[in-house]
Amino acid sequence: MSATITLRCGENCVTLPAPSEVQLARLRRRQALGRCAGGTLYVYDKGVAACEVELRLAGLHDGEKEALTEFFAAAAAGALHSFTYTDVSGNDFTARFLEPVLTWEKSPAGAWSVRFILELDAMAK
Repeated sequence: MSATITLRCGENCVTLPAPSEVQLARLRRRQALGRCAGGTLYVYDKGVAACEVELRLAGLHDGEKEALTEFFAAAAAGALHSFTYTDVSGNDFTARFLEPVLTWEKSPAGAWSVRFILELDAMAK
């Protein structure tokens, strides 16, 4: 059986093939940055850090594209609602889409690819 990821929000669930590339995980501090006219950097630190993971899925067929699009639009409502993300290792995270848009690319062979960023409640393992 090949590796998969799962996105689940209530009764809505979509299972997709594992990301096609290495996942990019990052820890982001919530800070507002600005410079005064003299060039001094000012930082407002909100005291909150967020874990993010960027996923790139490729080779999706039409049914998988439709399932993810429906989950994104109805269950998650873009970035509005959180959901459970299960990674390829079976770890569960509370997650949320960080962008209110899914951009799809279609290969000449008819397969779909998509990239999206999730905010997670903990750093991906």
